[in-house]
Amino acid sequence: MTDREAAWWAVHDGLAHLPGWTVSRAEYHGEEGRWHVPAVDTTNRGRRAMHGSISGSGATEIEALEALALWLSTRGGSSAR
Repeated sequence: MTDREAAWWAVHDGLAHLPGWTVSRAEYHGEEGRWHVPAVDTTNRGRRAMHGSISGSGATEIEALEALALWLSTRGGSSAR
């Protein structure tokens, strides 16, 4: 398993402990020179309710994934791989 695969695996492991959360694709923001990986809480809370969201960011895609996985594991109580 590559480092990138392991980082994505850790994100999905964290999401398993947070029902209703989903992750989007990693995006490179050239103006910042950073990668961002957003996760959104899609739980239905009503017509005008705001959805929670978080974005891991880093200089590389792997760093961004690791930052998001850390937040997810802290929030959901999972163990990062």
